Formats: sequence, C-alpha cells, structure tokens
Amino acid sequence: MTELPLKALQQRPHNPIRRSPWLKLAVISGGGVIGGLAAWWVSELLLNRASFVCSVPVFVPQQITACRAPVANQPMLPTFVNHFQTTAQWMDQAVAEPVPGVPLHPMTRMTEQLPQMPAGMGSTYPFGPPSFTDSERLQVVVAQITAIAQASEYPMDALSISLVDLSTGEYAGFGDRTPRYPASVIKPFWAIAALAHGKTGPDIEAAITYSDNAASNRLLNGVGHEVMRDYWQAAGFSISAQYPVNVWVSDRPGNRVTTADLVRLLHDIQSPQGHRRIAQAMRHDIDAEHNDGAGAVQGFLGAGLPGGELLTKVGLTSGVRAEMAILTLDDQPYAIAIIGADLTFARSESIFPAFGDLLFQLL
Repeated sequence: MTELPLKALQQRPHNPIRRSPWLKLAVISGGGVIGGLAAWWVSELLLNRASFVCSVPVFVPQQITACRAPVANQPMLPTFVNHFQTTAQWMDQAVAEPVPGVPLHPMTRMTEQLPQMPAGMGSTYPFGPPSFTDSERLQVVVAQITAIAQASEYPMDALSISLVDLSTGEYAGFGDRTPRYPASVIKPFWAIAALAHGKTGPDIEAAITYSDNAASNRLLNGVGHEVMRDYWQAAGFSISAQYPVNVWVSDRPGNRVTTADLVRLLHDIQSPQGHRRIAQAMRHDIDAEHNDGAGAVQGFLGAGLPGGELLTKVGLTSGVRAEMAILTLDDQPYAIAIIGADLTFARSESIFPAFGDLLFQLL
C-alpha cells in the first residue's frame, strides 16, 4: 500500500469526532460496568461509525479506517426524483439491479437510429494539447489520495485521478488513461461543442450549473451524435461523447472519457482565451450549497474545503461518482478530476470530501 508522508496531517476542525453522552448516562443511571460498556459500544456504532465524515487522521496508514464506504450513506438525489418513495427503497431498487453508467432515475429505452448532422457542418476545437510535465510533488499528493481509498477498502481498479498545477503545468495521475463512464461530468463537453456549432441558448447553463438532462440531450441532439464524437476525437481527446443521458441505448457502450481528458478540458476552460461562459456556469458557492443534497458540494470535493467558491462539474449514478474541478488554494489554481467507477464510490458521501480535505492540506 502506498505510504503516507512522514509529516503528520492535522484533522480539520469542521469534521470533528463526536462523542455521545450515552456512556455517562448509563453509569449515572446505575448500569454499572456492563451497562456502561454496552452504551459505549452503541454510541461508537451509531455516532462514530455511521455519521463520521471522512478526514485525514494523524495516524499511520494502517489506522486509516474512518473513510470505509458507509452502507447507510444516501446518494445525491436529482431534484426530479419521486420523493414519495423513500431513499432506502429507491437505493434498494437501484442496488438490486445495478447497471454501471445508468443514472439513478427512470430511463427511456431508445433503439432507433441516433440523429446526425451533415458531415461538413460545424467548427474545430480551438486548443491543442497542453504541455504537461510529470511532477514528483503532485504524484505524492495523488499517492495520498489513493492511500486513503485503499486503506478504506475501495476498489483501486475502479479509481482514476488526474491532478494539474495550472500555473506550472505540472501533472500527476493514477489510472488516468483508463476510459471510464463519467456520468454528468460529460456535459461540459457537449456545451462547448454546442457553442462552437452556434447553439447559444439557456440550455448551456441548465446543462452545466443545474445538470439538467433534458437540456443536455438537446445540446447533444442539436450538434449531432457522430459530429459530437468526431469534434472531440479530432482535437485529440480519447473520448466517446455521443450518447444521451437518461437514455439506455441498446448495444452501445455509453460515453467514456479519461481523467487526463478532463483536466485537459479544465486547463482550456480557465485559459485566458478559454471558455468563459462554461467557467461561469461551473462556478459554485461552497457555503451556500454545503447542505444542498441536490447541489455540487455535498458528497463531493467541495464538502472537504473550508469555504469559498470552486469551478466544478459532478456526476453520480448507481455505479459511478465523478467530479472535475478547479480549486484555487493559496492563490494557486489546480485542476483535479476523479472518477470512482464502482458502487462503493457511488454510495459513499464521505470519500470525495476526504479527498478534498487532503488536497486542501497538501497543496
């Protein structure tokens, strides 16, 4: 297992370990030693194990167990979910028949021919591949992220990470060349291509800021499925971005992208000649959305940061939790992309905040 740095990491004050008064109550009420031990066990189980939010402890790697995937965690629910069905029923149904890459809400089956646009229509992507350089400094940070995931028994073969210092071009990654289903994180690609093809309506913000699936699909259909794919592949992205969201397409592999592709797009978005409208649509207030279960902070990197703003696009399905974000830490901008393509990542609202907490401490 990857080693943590020798320098101890301090636990963030906004993620305290809470102790219950159950133990004192049991002893005061005459429960004696046995009652006290029983109450202690219950308090540990109910409060520490179920509600503890992942953070980086000051201990050695073998003792990092607080980030274990909590079965009781609820997913970030889309705003259009039927709330008359309890979250437990909803998750049980999703887990009973999990389909990797399929959103956690009703789908429409589509078997007909995907719509296309004329071959010569549209523009070309204006940015070439950036010149990133491998960084030992950032590789240490990525190693700490993977160490937390491994020690917490998340499947490492389902994890991809890319990290870039946008000021220096330094780069580090883990599983960063493996194409994975990114859930709604694919939507900025569609919005940028739609703008390049003259689609300038409010669907841009609806697709990115609010992750509206109908708006996203209108952008994709307006450009054309194969045109969308060819637009990005011609620019050097190893991406399949031609399949609509909230739709199960028979015999199709679905959208795929690498985290290396995601941080490259983030680099282009924040560049001086970059996609300003896309950057503005990705902007989220951490404090305002911290308790918003349908927002872009709770259960994701922003929940591990102390406050302020970040540029982010998140995605969540029954089998994927993903995010790409630009974090400004000590006036230094970093691009980070993480895809956890497994049910354990999808169900845990604590592991991505733990990653955000670690980034805040080490960068």
